[in-house]
Amino acid sequence: MTVLSGHQPNFLPSTRFWYKVAKSDVLDLRHQAQFVKSGYIHRVKMRDNWCSLPLSPKPGQYDQINTVRVDLPKAKDMFRNTMHGRYSGSRHYKTRGMELVEKFDSLGSDYLWQINLDLILYIRDTLGIETPVCLGVPSIGGKAEGVLSTMRAYPGVDAYLSGVGARAYMGDTTNFDEAGIKVIWSRHAPITDDSIVSILMDHDDPIDFVLREED
Repeated sequence: MTVLSGHQPNFLPSTRFWYKVAKSDVLDLRHQAQFVKSGYIHRVKMRDNWCSLPLSPKPGQYDQINTVRVDLPKAKDMFRNTMHGRYSGSRHYKTRGMELVEKFDSLGSDYLWQINLDLILYIRDTLGIETPVCLGVPSIGGKAEGVLSTMRAYPGVDAYLSGVGARAYMGDTTNFDEAGIKVIWSRHAPITDDSIVSILMDHDDPIDFVLREED
């Protein structure tokens, strides 16, 4: 099987995201999806507390992710201070932590999707994952139909890896069966819903926690 997974370009997402990337042949990054203020596009938990990118100007209710912008100088100060305040005593702060701070300081774009993409590619390489990341094609239709329309843009793909949270709108997946697409549900067993940063700071082999599965 050739496996596709899809996800919005979240800010330094948790191992749930990285499991899907590691187990896929290609990741469709949906940077044209609607920005949801209560979601994880611009914020993530670090040490069980939110770390949020400052947005400027504030996005509207129906703005797309790829139109949202960040106050980049303020974001760089915030990120540096957050990393030091929450991880300075961690096992790998002086190596991986400082390297991540330097990466964030080097960011040049103030577009949220580009910031998140640059960080996703950096973390992907840090974890030793080789899955290619493609900028998402516009989907046609909502929910499950939108997923199917995305898959048609990738010839040869015959399986879709989905997080279990999508069961509510994926339904019984009959329409996927009819299209010859196998739906694979994530078996990931996270030890935390924190950002991947917490795993990188605390553990020698973070990929082991990315690939951790239910028994």
